[in-house]
This record gives sequence, C-alpha cells and structure tokens, in this order.
Amino acid sequence: FATYRDESRSGELIEIAATQANVHAVHMDVTDDRTIAAAADRVGQIVGGAGLNLLVNNAGIASAEMFPTLNQVERQELLAIFNINAISPCMVAKHFSGLLRRAATKSGASKTNMGVDKAAIVQITSHLASIAITDSGVQNYGYRASKYALNMITHNLASELGEVGILCVGVHPGLVRTDMGRPDGPLSAEESVGDMLKTLASLTEKDQGAFLNHTGAVLPY
Repeated sequence: FATYRDESRSGELIEIAATQANVHAVHMDVTDDRTIAAAADRVGQIVGGAGLNLLVNNAGIASAEMFPTLNQVERQELLAIFNINAISPCMVAKHFSGLLRRAATKSGASKTNMGVDKAAIVQITSHLASIAITDSGVQNYGYRASKYALNMITHNLASELGEVGILCVGVHPGLVRTDMGRPDGPLSAEESVGDMLKTLASLTEKDQGAFLNHTGAVLPY
C-alpha cells in the first residue's frame, strides 16, 4: 500500500498501482481525519482478517526558510509543521491500530515476540530531533521540535501497543537527496531505503521504542 494526497501529483504511483496487482494506491490526507479513516477502511477491505503488518508514517514538512532565525518564526507555520510531523502520525496510528492489532493476533506477536513481519509502526523521524546531538548547527525551531514530539509519540505508542505485541520505532533515513532533503546529501533515496529495509528486517522486541538511524545504529534522544 502507498498513500497519496494529491492525485494530480501522483500519476506515476497511480499508474504503477493500475498495472501491478500487489500495489495499492490509497488516497489519504494526513491532516484530514476523514480521509485517514477512509484509507484505513479501504486497507481493511483488502487485507481482511490478516490485518496490517507494517505501518510507515513518512509524511513531513519543514520551514519555508531552511534555517529560520527566531525573527523569522511564524505561529501558523509552526502549527502546520507540528500538525503534519507530529499530530498526524499519531492520528494515522490511531485509525490503523485496529488493523495492526488484528495482524499481531494473527501472527502470534507478543511483548516477547515482535517484528515488522508481525505488527509494527515505523515513524520516519530525524537525527535533528535529538537534543543530545548538539553539533548539527541547525536552528530549525519547528522541524526539530516537531520531530522530537514525534519521537515522544513513538515512545508512548511503544508503551501502549507493546502490550499487544506491536513494535514501534523511529528511524532517521539519513541525509537524502530529495525535494525536502539536501541536494548535496550523501544518500540517494534508493540507498536510504535499502539500508532501512535491512534495518527493519532485523528489528525485534529488544528494539521497542528505539530511535535509530537508517543503518540501525541507536541515536540518543
């Protein structure tokens, strides 16, 4: 499954889904709870009693200014960043939790038996969320604070959903050459995704609530 917000900008995804039986493009705007609920219903219709094994929350935005100073900070922009980067992943997890619980039960997941092949939520976060990492030199008020909030949400999800065997982790994808990332980033999207797939496949209950980078190294909160 892959979700899209704007059909006019998602032609390639929709075309792939139209030609590949195992790929499903589902409309969802993470700022609109109605579309999140509708997306969860659509996924539920397809997966049926098996449930959903893995939910990846990837949507995110940053400030219009790359490194805004205090004088450039605007209330509405901060609210928009927090809404998409922190609140929305929480709401998506809420609406999809029933499908994840179903998968956990079906796969025999428990507090001592977890993995992305059973039931898991992966939040795409950032090393910039770390308070302990102080040498980044990046003063991005909204983005950094919102990703720290996302990490705390992940920690709470791990505490609650871990009781039924749902693994919850945050993963920093690295500095990737994407529209929102850095044009001079050391990683291509393919390299970052390749690393993350290997990392996710290795996760167990020992990683519950962890904050990791794309290679699986633990990052400090």
